[in-house]
Amino acid sequence: MRVFILALAAASLSGCGGLSSSSLLSSKMYVRADGQPAAQQLVDADLESCSASGDTQRCMVAKGYFYVESSKADAKRIELAQISEANKQREETRLAAERKQQEDLERARRREAAKKKKKVQKVQTSKVN
Repeated sequence: MRVFILALAAASLSGCGGLSSSSLLSSKMYVRADGQPAAQQLVDADLESCSASGDTQRCMVAKGYFYVESSKADAKRIELAQISEANKQREETRLAAERKQQEDLERARRREAAKKKKKVQKVQTSKVN
């Protein structure tokens, strides 16, 4: 009975082209990880170079692409753009804090150097008197 149902399902799907490899491949596309639009020519070139490597998916991920369903590509692109922007802002905030910390350390170092210089001058003037 199971075999009959599976055979019937396979026959009906093959009749409408539901299981053809071209329809499965065309329902997905690559989206850049930063959410920015990518020229199809660039995607095709990256895909071609990755195909030569043997592990296309891993190579495309390393190049900054996600493989998503075509119907969800715009939503995914928007989501990735928002994530990218949040990461950019977080990095800018971190760099600003790091710069401030470096400036504070430099200011403290200059103060200490000025104190030492005053102390040396005070000792030298007391020796002269």
